Amino acid sequence: MSPAEVFQRDYMTLTCQSESYASERIKREELTYTLEPPDSPLTPKKPGVFSGSALQFDFNYTCVARARGITKPSETLTVRPKVSVSIPKISVVGKVVLGQPFNIRCHSDTGSFPINYTLIRNYDNVATTSVKLPSQEALFSVTISRPEELSKYMCEAKNNRKEVPPSKRLNATAIEPVTDPTLTVLPHLPEISEGDSLYLICGTKGTPPVTFKWYRDGDRQPLFTTTTDRNNTHYRVPKLSKEHSGTYYCEADNYAKKAVRSEKVTIEVRMAMWKKAVIGGVSLLAVSVLVVACVLYFKSKRDAAPVYDGMEGRVTNGTPDSTASLPTHNSNRSSYSIPATV
Repeated sequence: MSPAEVFQRDYMTLTCQSESYASERIKREELTYTLEPPDSPLTPKKPGVFSGSALQFDFNYTCVARARGITKPSETLTVRPKVSVSIPKISVVGKVVLGQPFNIRCHSDTGSFPINYTLIRNYDNVATTSVKLPSQEALFSVTISRPEELSKYMCEAKNNRKEVPPSKRLNATAIEPVTDPTLTVLPHLPEISEGDSLYLICGTKGTPPVTFKWYRDGDRQPLFTTTTDRNNTHYRVPKLSKEHSGTYYCEADNYAKKAVRSEKVTIEVRMAMWKKAVIGGVSLLAVSVLVVACVLYFKSKRDAAPVYDGMEGRVTNGTPDSTASLPTHNSNRSSYSIPATV
């Protein structure tokens, strides 16, 4: 067979010849050659030479030499046309995480081995690997820092001299690891009091879905865990009490498996307003009672205070006496009497 290796539909030539014959009995012109089976797609070009296109499957050929009624077949030649490699497909293995190595796979659905696969980035060859067995894969390890870099990759496949178009550009989703988690508290810290509902809002940057966890300092297990397709969500603590005072933080993670924590927030649950009002009212009432008591006390003390009578040199209890009068002196002056009134 010529060439020694052919692909499907390639032009090929089979040559039949006898290494020796009895020239004293048989002339060369008497020798004829045919191919078996008779439905062979190859046609004779000259004695012993058959040419045509290779089939798309394996085919067994036998050459038969004849001369003067003598027939001798050759050994069977099995022609196995190789399959040209198909246009390759490009894909990623597993998930693509920015900043972490991942594998790109190049694969052709059909093609005889060995197949050489070449990874291309922006039309520049990055690396080439040869696949010799069906169990092998063409894998290329790369790392990217931005999602748009994925579309720059293509791959080529080759197992003969023929050119095969390259694959389409790589189309895949890149996962951005979560970063910059923040913990927001509602209501605002100075306004948190007993009986309120507390909302701990955790937000982050990164590719969803994101798993959020809330922790309180001193507890090993999370207070709450949830997974969402958004970049933020909340944990609600209803009916706060003094026991809920403490330091809190949240943790975020996604398929990048690189969990990050927010800064810690210290929460102080203050006394409820109604309690403050009751305490204030009780205090005001106590003060009022105390003031009234003091007023009554001092008033009673003033009413009971003693009064000094300067003319008689007597001390009275302060009650007026209408019968009291100044003493009458015997003299040349007219006598008089002045009522002692207060």
